[in-house]
Amino acid sequence: MIIDFYEIIKKEKIEPKGVIHIGAHIGQELVTYEKCGFKDVLMIEANPTIFDSLVTIKSDICDLIFLNVAVSDQKGVFDFNITSNGRGGGEMSSSLLKLKRHKQLYPNIRQVKTISVNTDLIDNILRSSNLSNKNYNMMNLDIQGAELMALKGSIKTLKNIDIINTEINKTELYEDCVLLDELEKFLFDQGFYKHSENYKYSPEWGDAIFLKK
Repeated sequence: MIIDFYEIIKKEKIEPKGVIHIGAHIGQELVTYEKCGFKDVLMIEANPTIFDSLVTIKSDICDLIFLNVAVSDQKGVFDFNITSNGRGGGEMSSSLLKLKRHKQLYPNIRQVKTISVNTDLIDNILRSSNLSNKNYNMMNLDIQGAELMALKGSIKTLKNIDIINTEINKTELYEDCVLLDELEKFLFDQGFYKHSENYKYSPEWGDAIFLKK
């Protein structure tokens, strides 16, 4: 987490309801969700190995739901590219997309294998899991260039979202990944504006917060 969304939620007086975290990894942001006062937290992770660790976390504050699926704008079975990096084998650069500029920026990180994963739309996932999108007003996306794919499958859900925290790319770190300008235009058309952005680790990628207009 690059941007402190706790401070933004407090300053903007956003009532914390629930979070949909796409690309939850091992749930590092849970402590911040608890601090914000979110009740419902849906953690979605595509990598089955990482998911086994994710489901072991617990909270006395948040109601946690875990789903092992890749979020996209299509339902089906697709390749998921596993990379070599990450704390404790965390594979934090793994993605539905293949590495591109990423290989030059981080030559020590490489794709080590490809697995097949189930993909689905957020709108479908909530419906099939009997979850109301009215219970969630924040989305957190950390899916390595596939953010627009996930958002395109979340049109109904976005109507209830007040704040989006998402990874952003200014160059094509992954093949055919969404770039900031395109992402910003899509979200503007859905009723959001870019509140802030941060490029802590590289001028080519970072995080951004979008708020409901």
